[in-house]
Amino acid sequence: MRIPAGVAVLAAVPMACVNTARPPADDTIRRIHELEKKYLRMDAREITSYIDLQKEMENEARKLLHLSVDELACRASAVYFCALVKDRFICPGPMADDTIHLTEFPEMYNLVRFDGGSRLALRSLPGYLEDTPVPFVGDPGEMHSRGYDAVERVHPAEDGSFNLSPKDSSGGPQVLFTIVKGRGDFLYKKYVWVVKKD
Repeated sequence: MRIPAGVAVLAAVPMACVNTARPPADDTIRRIHELEKKYLRMDAREITSYIDLQKEMENEARKLLHLSVDELACRASAVYFCALVKDRFICPGPMADDTIHLTEFPEMYNLVRFDGGSRLALRSLPGYLEDTPVPFVGDPGEMHSRGYDAVERVHPAEDGSFNLSPKDSSGGPQVLFTIVKGRGDFLYKKYVWVVKKD
């Protein structure tokens, strides 16, 4: 049984960006694998248990990958989990992938602000990902009307850093996301941030 789109089940949204020490990689990776195994064994009819486990998985997954803005670590506002990615960008699991609708619920995300000189990058714990994550960006209004046809791939520099330009003339918030599956993972993870260039 799936929880319908728009139902607020995300874990508490973390502070947007912090300058903190990284957790031990091996412990965090081992913990997410334990949670994923438990998730895959659960009875889909136990929605309350799924919600609790989803929150715990989100909290652990946020330790694995973050958006770096001038060396500050910005944890994702949402992390979705799925066994298979649908149509390149949709991560369907028991909890609906609400990427396109995330900006409709300001209480569900922290806006990550950056300026024209900021260098952004997606950074993971050492040993977690084999390849550099591929970021995608889209204007929420365009995504709402055109779906994922409105997103663009971001092409990072050799060091993994990139810059973003506003995707609409208003300079409003944008949705930035990536989908990864790390070493030993049982599930794909879709990380989503809401970002705005000042």
